[in-house]
Amino acid sequence: MDCFTSGLVNYVAIPAALLYLAKYLWKVYFDSSKDASVNLPLPPGTYGWPIIGNTINFIIRSKKGNYYKEMYDTYGPVYKTHLFGKPMVRVCGEKMVANLLNNDYDNFQKSWMKTVQDLLGPFALTNSPVQFHKDKRRIFMHAFAPNALEEHCSQIKRIVKRDMSDWTKVHQINTHTAIDKMAYHAVCEVLLGVPQNIIDLPQFQSDFKDYVAAFFGLPINLPNTVFGKGLRARESMRKMLRPHIREIISNSVNKDSTSSGLRFILSAHEDQKHEVTETEIFDSVMEILFTAHITVVSSLTSLVMFLGQNPKILEKVRQEIDDLGIKDLSSDFNYKKLQELTYLSDVIKETLRLAPPAGAVVRQTHKTIQVGNYQIPKGWLIACGIGDVHDNDDRWSETDRAKFNPDRWRNLEKTTARYGYIPYGLGPRLCAGRAYVDVFQRILAVGITKDYDYELVNPNPNIKRFPVYHPEDLLPTRYYKRD
Repeated sequence: MDCFTSGLVNYVAIPAALLYLAKYLWKVYFDSSKDASVNLPLPPGTYGWPIIGNTINFIIRSKKGNYYKEMYDTYGPVYKTHLFGKPMVRVCGEKMVANLLNNDYDNFQKSWMKTVQDLLGPFALTNSPVQFHKDKRRIFMHAFAPNALEEHCSQIKRIVKRDMSDWTKVHQINTHTAIDKMAYHAVCEVLLGVPQNIIDLPQFQSDFKDYVAAFFGLPINLPNTVFGKGLRARESMRKMLRPHIREIISNSVNKDSTSSGLRFILSAHEDQKHEVTETEIFDSVMEILFTAHITVVSSLTSLVMFLGQNPKILEKVRQEIDDLGIKDLSSDFNYKKLQELTYLSDVIKETLRLAPPAGAVVRQTHKTIQVGNYQIPKGWLIACGIGDVHDNDDRWSETDRAKFNPDRWRNLEKTTARYGYIPYGLGPRLCAGRAYVDVFQRILAVGITKDYDYELVNPNPNIKRFPVYHPEDLLPTRYYKRD
């Protein structure tokens, strides 16, 4: 028995000791990146386990509860961790976040971690170095200029009307799933101008699902890893889209053919005598697909949820739309007219305050910087917490912050510049497609107030913030055609 016990102890104790030694050396390795010339400590926190860091723990705990709040309560507003293959510091607090993002070009070089760099591609706006970002962003914004939004408006209206007509054909439907399908149609038809006959739609949707999942996994490129599947899905989509990309490059000088967001971008390149390659266009396509799709799905689902929870507010939105002469989705309204819906503007703002699609803005330092009383070494990632900023905005009392109250924005005294509301980030890398999301929200608001009535099957769903803000049950809803 003694020999058996001794052997068992050795069998368990030695691997455990080696594992914790590896964890200690993992910590020593990253602590050694501290800048000795800066007399400030690293933030508190933990790097987790070798290779995987805290990524798996983060994913599991994010699904079960608010991981960020737990970390904030444990370590405070600035803490270190290791996620998605790199050491990262999460920063909470309005002033610190505003200072970092308003000085984006000075503090940071690239926006995201390795998964995003590889999945979006080197020519994506998100991955552009500072010296190229300004010019590239100026061209990219042509897809969301007022004249482009006017064209997008009519196309989105057509898609919303077409897709919502199917929502009443079943007893109930998961709104998140239905909007996911609608947003996919819109990004392909409106922003990319992709003819559906050139792609295998089911295969493309399956590839896109694997592609999106890869953004939130470890950057390990093996056949059965999430990241490896995402890279293969990217290549599969490239092959399907190649004929369309070649066609728009060859016809980009045709000014009568600039109905899609991508054609507006190509037209801007032509105006500046800048020849673009197939790879550059494909990287732009993947960036538009990823960012526009997930943001629209999250924000539109949240709008349906909050209005469904607050029937009096929904009725006020309906009345404002009616007063503007918009009877339903068949009415003749445009982008400019939608901007006159001021109460709806406050409703959308309140939706994004409580439910910002992205939990954080992620950047990579190109020099050692100071945040609070800590140093962040060169090459580390910084995650500026959007949800944390909104949740701790001291313009509202703690009890009032959690309430859905659009009137707060109309009654707000704007005496000083504040940064407690940053759903799309801040500074020179502010989300380029925010106006597109806004138009989509306004058109959907017409649909759910003037064309249809609806009721939430579960009015108070459990909310998940990873990978983006969404109801855990996908918001089952019953829709009814209005008379």
